[in-house]
Amino acid sequence: MKSRALLITGANGFLARAVVRQLTGNWIPAALVRPGTTASPDYDSSHDSVDDLVRDLKSIDAILHLAACVPSPANGAPPELEAVNVELVKKLVREYPDAHHVLSSSVSIYGTPVSLPLSVVSQPNSPNAYGLSKLKAESLVRETSKHTIIRFSSLIGSDMKPGTFIQAVVASARAGQINLVGNGERLQNYLDLDDAAQMCLQGAVSEKSSTVLGIGARSYSNNEVANILARLTGAAVVHSGADSSPSFVYDVDHAMDIGRPLISLADSLEKMVQRA
Repeated sequence: MKSRALLITGANGFLARAVVRQLTGNWIPAALVRPGTTASPDYDSSHDSVDDLVRDLKSIDAILHLAACVPSPANGAPPELEAVNVELVKKLVREYPDAHHVLSSSVSIYGTPVSLPLSVVSQPNSPNAYGLSKLKAESLVRETSKHTIIRFSSLIGSDMKPGTFIQAVVASARAGQINLVGNGERLQNYLDLDDAAQMCLQGAVSEKSSTVLGIGARSYSNNEVANILARLTGAAVVHSGADSSPSFVYDVDHAMDIGRPLISLADSLEKMVQRA
């Protein structure tokens, strides 16, 4: 099979690292990283500016737009949000219009769900600044003739950033007590990083342009997550306070046109407990 040039933005990020682990020999990977940084030796070349990239690579077969500014707290809007999530995508769409553009988008574009389950045709309802930035990026990518937009749910894995619900309950489970806010009935969907990486690569070779959901097989309540961890660690589960966060449930049957998840939530959590 002919070798193909693949650009990965956010090449030092946790999703990009999962993608690189699954690359086959027919891809020649190039990295785009933050200014002043370098990518791992897994990449054939590394660039820290779009200008340098364009000078070195005249043609790219596929681009994985994995670079992202994710605010913390979630309703924040840091100065770099538009630069990373929107302007970078705009530059690469302009410079490489013939590449297959794969955008790592987010279910945050939906905001607070009006009704469940959500699907690719569900309309946004007051998304936060992060969700709005992803909607802008989606619009830019749709201008290209070949694109795949993947609206990912909560990605989980040993390399994920701290501060998420999953990271918090894994840590508390290892310490012997899982602390849940509220009654634990809130539903969330989780997708293993390795499954997400495979979806990105499948998107890069897709023959059609599409917008899909990158989601796990079903949504789990906080109680179900806690009970899995309790079985793995022997930790006790303690409830306190109230949780007003919305639930997220998806139309799974019509979501995963670029591949179904292979890794169960229990297996993902077991790996995280072992590697924490």
